[in-house]
Amino acid sequence: MVGFGCGYSGKKTKVTKQMVRFIKHKNYKAIRNKLSSKNTASQFLAVLIVLKLDSLETITLTEKEWSNVQEIKESEELVNYCSGCTEWGQYPLNKALISNSLCFNASDFWIRKELGLLNVSYHN
Repeated sequence: MVGFGCGYSGKKTKVTKQMVRFIKHKNYKAIRNKLSSKNTASQFLAVLIVLKLDSLETITLTEKEWSNVQEIKESEELVNYCSGCTEWGQYPLNKALISNSLCFNASDFWIRKELGLLNVSYHN
């Protein structure tokens, strides 16, 4: 499940916490490897993070990684998503990865924050 502040307690999900560790330790190889994960939450976050890192020229995606990204962006597999105690559900990856979707916008904000591109802090 993808989540940055789930439930009443507002905690990050396990997958999200893992990606935070990878970002903080600049373990971009681990993030890239998540493009091949069976876990759709890992795939979803990995796509958004590697595309952001590629756009910042922090990494350069290989041809195989670009192919994985495209495959995930076209996938109809479901990803579970939560935000607080009011927004949760399952979304097809191909819908969740559209730039105007709630999942995309919230995740993009979180990624920019974690990469230090925003001057924002969370309490968890």
